[in-house]
Amino acid sequence: MAHYTDIEQVLDYVHDMLYDARVALGLGYVAYGTEELLPQYPAAVVTPGPQQRSIHATRQFRNDFALEIWCLHANLSVSRRERTKEDLELVTAIKNELHGDKTLGQNIVFGHVLTQTPGVVYVKENSNPVVVTRILWQGFGLEKFENV
Repeated sequence: MAHYTDIEQVLDYVHDMLYDARVALGLGYVAYGTEELLPQYPAAVVTPGPQQRSIHATRQFRNDFALEIWCLHANLSVSRRERTKEDLELVTAIKNELHGDKTLGQNIVFGHVLTQTPGVVYVKENSNPVVVTRILWQGFGLEKFENV
């Protein structure tokens, strides 16, 4: 089976995986790319990262992919401490979902969550802080040389 060769293939697969599991994960919304309006929270925003192509072996390229998944939790009816805890639990659930399919349906060799970075962001000027965690996912696939 041929592996994915382009970042948009990986982005589509991971977005669709999280979208399909959104209810079980407790997500209100799964965004594709940098959508400005997030109608429901908690939300996951799946964005493309860099793609790198290198010569891997005889007649093969190695395609490295990265995605950023931003988890935003905005339940203002609970304390910041509780929001942070709920956000970390959500991130763990998303990580476990991603790790449940490390080959993206056998379309890559391997992929995994590299880092989870919690923090806060201000969505608009003078707005309340939103608890957010950035998940960095990386994976790689192999591609045969053409016409060699």
